[in-house]
Amino acid sequence: TQSTWGSCLVTATLFANMKRRNWWAIAGGAAASAAVVAVAYYMIKKNKKKNGTKSLGAISERAAEQDQSESQNDPQSQGRTQEEVEQALAKLIHEFRTLFVELRHPQTNYSDERTLIKMSRMDDVMAGIEEISGRSGLMMLREAVEYDATSVSNLQLAHDLIRNKNFRVGQSGMRVGTMEDQMYNNIKQIAKRAFWDIVRADLTLSPPDFTRVIIHLQEIKDELIRFTPHQAHMRTEIEEHMDMDLIKQQIANHTFDTPTVLGLFDFVVNRIMMLEAPARSEDTNTRAADLRAQLASEGVSSTIVKMMEFIFDKFDEIRTDLTNFKLQQVGNQLRQDSSHSYEREKLGEQIELGLVKLDRTKEVIESLLIRETVQSGDVAAPSPVDLVALHRGDAAAYETLICLVILESLKSTSAVSVTTAPELLRLDIEQLVAFQNTIQMVSLLGVQCTLIGQMLASKCVPVSAAALPRIVDHLKEQLRSPVASLSQLTQRLIADVRDLFVIAHKEFTPVDESMLDGMVKRTTNVNDPVFQVFYKRVIGVITRALREGPAVVGADSLGAGSPFLSLVAGDLKELVAQIYAFCRHHVKVFAPFWNRSIKEVLETLDRAANGPQSASESV
Repeated sequence: TQSTWGSCLVTATLFANMKRRNWWAIAGGAAASAAVVAVAYYMIKKNKKKNGTKSLGAISERAAEQDQSESQNDPQSQGRTQEEVEQALAKLIHEFRTLFVELRHPQTNYSDERTLIKMSRMDDVMAGIEEISGRSGLMMLREAVEYDATSVSNLQLAHDLIRNKNFRVGQSGMRVGTMEDQMYNNIKQIAKRAFWDIVRADLTLSPPDFTRVIIHLQEIKDELIRFTPHQAHMRTEIEEHMDMDLIKQQIANHTFDTPTVLGLFDFVVNRIMMLEAPARSEDTNTRAADLRAQLASEGVSSTIVKMMEFIFDKFDEIRTDLTNFKLQQVGNQLRQDSSHSYEREKLGEQIELGLVKLDRTKEVIESLLIRETVQSGDVAAPSPVDLVALHRGDAAAYETLICLVILESLKSTSAVSVTTAPELLRLDIEQLVAFQNTIQMVSLLGVQCTLIGQMLASKCVPVSAAALPRIVDHLKEQLRSPVASLSQLTQRLIADVRDLFVIAHKEFTPVDESMLDGMVKRTTNVNDPVFQVFYKRVIGVITRALREGPAVVGADSLGAGSPFLSLVAGDLKELVAQIYAFCRHHVKVFAPFWNRSIKEVLETLDRAANGPQSASESV
């Protein structure tokens, strides 16, 4: 079949080149055609010699688990029921997808003997599928690729909809506010400008060239019809008001004037306002009024491009609003499923098919258990992991361990990624990074508040109760801003401290300013010892809260006796509550996969600790 398609392609190329009298290409194409035919003949001959009439053979034997002869390849002639045929086909399709996932791995070595065996097996499975179902093996390959991509993306989308009630996508199809969405919008603006500049250039010619305008007016008409596919009367109105033959005649006769364009524009805008969300009507009216005024003052050639650009922008908004409305409905339905069966089933399918492997998950669990085993004898710092309860299968111990594994991903000062996070957390990469940022922000707040408090105390500068929250709020504003720099943070702090000195009638010397500047810049480094002290305190509070509950967070959790640090306690409490809720929800949804991984790791560690003992000795 592939050779036949190849011959057709070569033949079409030959005819195309003969029309252009490209004789070198014709000679090369003839040679390629001869080579394709020769290869096809060789493959057919080799296949007959090697396989005879076998195509299903051992494959159907393995799939249906029956001992059948190679001559009985027809499912009906084998006396199997329709249900047995469907079961055999389902097993073959499952094996095909499994092989496909393994072979498409980026580290696959295609010269390795095991890989060659898998490729050969995949050919046999494709032949078996064709024999049973009559469907092309190439079609199955395409469906496998689509299944691979769709399964993963659907699970991620469902997970985002459940976790975020305010989930929205932009015109890019990505979640609003993400880097991908922003990048899409930036590229789109550049492309739009270049696109419409070409149309404007056509209209500056003498006489103006309306060819592209006609094309885009036809697209506007088609889009309006697509938005109302089941309303015949609306379609009739669109056909009447946007008669493309009439518009072409008006352009040819130079009667496509301001009143004509204004009537056309008003009709389209009215249709848009019928289709769009009511909240957008005010913006539509305002922008449409501006364009009408420009049309009256500047004429058709200068304004019609702006009008079409406005209309296509509104179409994009309508499509995005419709998408978000549908997503909101789906999200409401998913959130009503308190058992979270959809997410669990989809992830289970991906694990079964090999799309998701839990190697990294087990690796993190194992490293955590080994470390806690070493620390379990430390009286000063007792381990939060109850190893005895884990071996006993205690559900609470399993849940605590899962929460601590999640916390392991948050401890790093480097952003967690799909390569470093356990597989079971990769749906929540964005949320994990947000938690990491907040942990560092709370730690920095603690550090800077301590530095300011010490400096003011050393200079005997009193601080009013109203001044404290204002300084902390300024710190939060700088730390949360995505565009704020270290120099801006430093200057803001110096300005606040200088104001306190002025109120207390104290001199804030250049030496004081230089000292504060140096301390702030030094302690914003994640490797600074002072920062590490507060960072470990924050992690310690979160660890304790995951075991005992978020109520353990108090006003002095970061340090006692400091009025500045007590103002940070609210941020710490909010952070702990969010991480606690996230972990509990995650356990509720994905506990079966975590529990299975923990059991496998415990068994592996036990075997390594016991060595080559008999089963009775191990017990």
